[in-house]
Amino acid sequence: MNDLNIPERAAFKPFTRVIGAPPGWPWDQARAARLEARHTSPVSGDDINIVVRRLKPWMLGEPGKFVAIYLRGVDQRQGLKFDIEVQGQRIAVELPSRQQKTQQSLHRAWILGLGAVTAVSFALMGTMTMQRRVAEAERLTVLETQVKRRAREAEGVARAKADAAALAALDLENRTISQALADLNTLSLKRDPAVRLEAYLWNKGYWAVEARGEAPPVADAGLQRAPKPVRKGVWLWVAGPGDRP
Repeated sequence: MNDLNIPERAAFKPFTRVIGAPPGWPWDQARAARLEARHTSPVSGDDINIVVRRLKPWMLGEPGKFVAIYLRGVDQRQGLKFDIEVQGQRIAVELPSRQQKTQQSLHRAWILGLGAVTAVSFALMGTMTMQRRVAEAERLTVLETQVKRRAREAEGVARAKADAAALAALDLENRTISQALADLNTLSLKRDPAVRLEAYLWNKGYWAVEARGEAPPVADAGLQRAPKPVRKGVWLWVAGPGDRP
């Protein structure tokens, strides 16, 4: 039996014994030591209090060393606090009173409640942030679609203006609509496969094509090339009077 630094020693019957725990994480070793101390207790009774303290610092891969302190006759209304020496080490032991246990339980409940409220608050903030990001992404998608549509419309207007300017530069006379479909069909059959056609134009009897590159899209068709490209690398070729592809 070890000497206790408490008054009225006769009212207590402390008993200590050393308990080993297999290698493992510190919390696993502490749990194993508590189970060992309770299930293999050398004393019995409803008034037994068991306190388990670590004697040897935890090290990875090393077994743990604990001391189990058994106390009998402790007044639960007053609690107990004392120091005890085990194998040359002074161990602090504290058994809270019923009032202290109640206060500790209330404090833990308050901490848990505060933690729960904080977690819910963070979750709500995260949800709101995610909703704002989704709404912003949707808004940007709509704006991007509008910008692309307007760019296509502007490109179409620019192409029409460029074609009109190219036709005007060739000083073409007005002609009646004829042979438009026949010209398009013949053009598709006779065009040079190496030339990439961008568009087919027909204006009052004249037909024209937009082709990429400087080579004529149809050989021996009397095509006239516009003085300037309508776009980078794209030229407008117009059939002369009476010419057919």
